Amino acid sequence: MNKKTIFVILANILGGSMNITGGIVESNFYQFMLGLMFLIIALSIFVFEKALKWRDDVIKEQNDCIKRQDKLITKLFEELTKPTVVIDLKNIKIPKKFTKPKKEKLDHRFKYYEINKCFEVPIVIDKNYMLVDGYTSYLIAKKYNMKLVQARVKIGGNKND
Repeated sequence: MNKKTIFVILANILGGSMNITGGIVESNFYQFMLGLMFLIIALSIFVFEKALKWRDDVIKEQNDCIKRQDKLITKLFEELTKPTVVIDLKNIKIPKKFTKPKKEKLDHRFKYYEINKCFEVPIVIDKNYMLVDGYTSYLIAKKYNMKLVQARVKIGGNKND
């Protein structure tokens, strides 16, 4: 809140307090009610200012969400433009650096596959059929004895390809 708004609120509180006190001392109902009205005005101004701040915070958060959504949509479109192939699972080569995934991760991916009937993470290979990403999806395909799987082909050395 700016200084002017704070001053107006404090002035209304002071005026309200003085009128309430005067109304009680002089047994003047109208002066007492006038004091209550000053306090209600002070409270209204305060709540209105807070509501404006909250609205601004919500708008800022919405804008941040829109920016994150735009980034996700752009990334998804980039993913969709990657070439895909249907490949025999036995032709996919597994690099030695790949280690067995943690049980929790594998269980989660199996559960996702059972519910959705698709892999949570795509199988990504390079041009030499070397697995780049999607090892858990590869393991699921093996467990279900799939002969052919769909894989995305990473073109080039950029990690985001």
